[in-house]
Amino acid sequence: MPTLAPEVETLRAQMTDEERQIFDRLVAIAHEVDPAIQNSFRWKQPTFTLHDNWHHWLFSINRTKKGITLNFHKGWLLDDPENVLRGDGAHMRQIVFKTQADIEQNMVAGLMREAIKHQTDMD
Repeated sequence: MPTLAPEVETLRAQMTDEERQIFDRLVAIAHEVDPAIQNSFRWKQPTFTLHDNWHHWLFSINRTKKGITLNFHKGWLLDDPENVLRGDGAHMRQIVFKTQADIEQNMVAGLMREAIKHQTDMD
């Protein structure tokens, strides 16, 4: 497991076993995509970026009543061939995971790569 910021680790410790398994898998995929991905507790949720660029953060992982959500800051820019991203806001899109089995590695990794590709779009 990659090193987590203290506040992120505190939130992770409060999760149920199922939530923690989902969270851990998403974090592991993120670090497989790019080992330099950083995490911090920003905007009341675990947030991930590269190069300390928190203004252009990549994605966050949030615990909600619906499940664990993977939220892409600039989700509307991402190529989503499987049409899995949801959201009707101006920019953010998300996927909700209820079990670890819901996580499709290649699809999630592809979206994370897309987020990296578009990190600084829309200054």
